[in-house]
Amino acid sequence: MTASWERQTNEPARWYARLDVFRLLGPRRSIDATFRIVKESDNLTGARPGAAWYAAAKQWKWKQRAETWDEAQRSVYRELAAQRIFDAHRDRVDKIERFLDTAFAVLDIADLASMDKDEARAKLPNIRLMIRDAIAAQRKELPVDPNAVAAPEGLILSADDLLAAQRELAHWKRINRVTANHHNAGVGGDNGNENGNDNPHLGPEGSPQGPPDRTLDNNQPKEITCRPQNT
Repeated sequence: MTASWERQTNEPARWYARLDVFRLLGPRRSIDATFRIVKESDNLTGARPGAAWYAAAKQWKWKQRAETWDEAQRSVYRELAAQRIFDAHRDRVDKIERFLDTAFAVLDIADLASMDKDEARAKLPNIRLMIRDAIAAQRKELPVDPNAVAAPEGLILSADDLLAAQRELAHWKRINRVTANHHNAGVGGDNGNENGNDNPHLGPEGSPQGPPDRTLDNNQPKEITCRPQNT
């Protein structure tokens, strides 16, 4: 479909060219200003536009077509502005995520699992603050699920929190490795272990055997032990 500001059926080329000038003058456009611009190129001799100008502007709806074009341009500008805002937002989110990846890589190198609480508190205050600030910035940038449970205001991650998180992460990494090994080796029954399921941490018929005992100290053998849940 032809846009209203484009040349219409039977519209004379001369008057359409003048409409084009009129349109490009912007919201303060006028027939007088259009006349002054095309006067020399069209070899016009009068000081002001004659009646034919006003008749053509009315017949071919110069004002309405120019205003429609104005609105289309505003829509384009709005889309461009929204895209720039989104691009800036995405750039900030990418930087925050890279920062967090770096911070957690530092935690991996620090080997928190081998530290006691006093060592963690002494060595990790700066990284704790960095992670806290990065997570706060991330929460501002990312949309919030209205059904999500909000974290308490003023929540501060402690060195103990980081130590616990590191140990939890290491624990589940070990579980994933053991599960993969059992699955690949075809250990125990048709489904991967002696209980007939894929997860070595599930009891008979898939019932959970309970979380691993995290009270092991670092002098004990590095193995996964489980204790039954209370029923």
